[in-house]
Order: sequence, then C-alpha cells, then structure tokens
Amino acid sequence: MKMRPFLTAVAILLCLSLLTGCMNKTLGSKNTESANKAENSFDIDGVKLKNESVELTLAPGVDGIQGIEDFLVTNTKQIVVSTDASLDDAIIEVFLYSAESKDEPIAFAKISSETKKVVFANLTSSAAYKVAACGSGTSDAIVLIITE
Repeated sequence: MKMRPFLTAVAILLCLSLLTGCMNKTLGSKNTESANKAENSFDIDGVKLKNESVELTLAPGVDGIQGIEDFLVTNTKQIVVSTDASLDDAIIEVFLYSAESKDEPIAFAKISSETKKVVFANLTSSAAYKVAACGSGTSDAIVLIITE
C-alpha cells in the first residue's frame, strides 16, 4: 500500500515531463519559423525602388500578360504604375504579384486615357513584388513606368 502513492507520483511526473517535452517541441518549431520569417524579411532580393524607376514595355501584337523580370522592393508601402503614352481607346490591365503568390495577382487595376496612373497601396516592405500588364486597343508599344 505504501508503494501506491509513490508509483502514482512517479507516473504523474513522467506524464508532465512528456507533456512539457511535446510542448517545447511544438512551440520551438513555431518560434523557429517566426525567427526565419523575421530574418528573411530584412534580406529580400529585388530591385529597390527608392529613387529609381523600372520600365515595362508592352510589345504590340503580343497576346497575354507581359511582366518585369525582377522582383521589386518598396519602402513607401506603395507601387505606382504610370504611362506617358497616348492611349486613345487603349486599355492596359495591370497586375501586381507578390513573391509569395507568383501564380495569382494580389491586385489589379486599369490604365486608360482617363487614368494614366494607378497606385497599389497598403504594401509591406517585407515582401517583394512583380508588375505585369497586358494591353488592348493599340498597335504601338506602350512603356509603363514603375516607381514608389
């Protein structure tokens, strides 16, 4: 009878140590993931838009989306796409992609003769972005200027 409380105490301690080990393993992996994300957010590859611009030339007669090669990094939380081209009846569809969602655009806008500039706002400096576009209603090359 005197052994029963001792065995119960040992069993409880064993269960607690197993639970603590499992919790540390689970929390440890989450903390490691968070640390990795935080580390990566400061080391983003891409063209820094600060005081620079990137041009995307839409070639005439090309069906489909045309995009820039490099990812863009912004510190102002916005990317501006504009053109000085004479658009007349042309409509340019502009797509914004993030490095995390390369297959699906995260934002969409249209440039036309009435709106020659679009602003993609509420972006984060911890992500990289790509701009792509397609045009209709023109037989001329159209240059899009991408800035912050």
